[in-house]
Amino acid sequence: MVDSLGDSARWLEGIAESKIADFAGEAAAADAAVMRDVSQPKRTAMLACLIHVSQTRARDELVEMFCKRVAAITKRAKAELEALREQGQEISERLLEHYRELLGHLDPRVTPNADADRNACAGASRGRARWRL
Repeated sequence: MVDSLGDSARWLEGIAESKIADFAGEAAAADAAVMRDVSQPKRTAMLACLIHVSQTRARDELVEMFCKRVAAITKRAKAELEALREQGQEISERLLEHYRELLGHLDPRVTPNADADRNACAGASRGRARWRL
């Protein structure tokens, strides 16, 4: 929709950005009576510059909105990922506690060690656990 009037950059090739900005500002400030008094070639140039500047601003604003949206989605996804990691950590800790308890029932010589459980669980959450009994 932004480029529905055409590629305004092609219309203004070779013209300095300062000149484009000046003409666009002049066209934006002018009312119909003023524009009617301007010669046809200059009026066309002023309108082309105004269209170009407007298209550029619209594109910039769209990109800015998109970046803000992606940043918000990324922030939310990171929070959800952290919550999932915490849930996984809790599940791992509970499973390890139950496993130790089960081992204690099977072999009374094995005593549950809470510190070893936590260390093993922390290693498991990083993907580097080494299980030793």
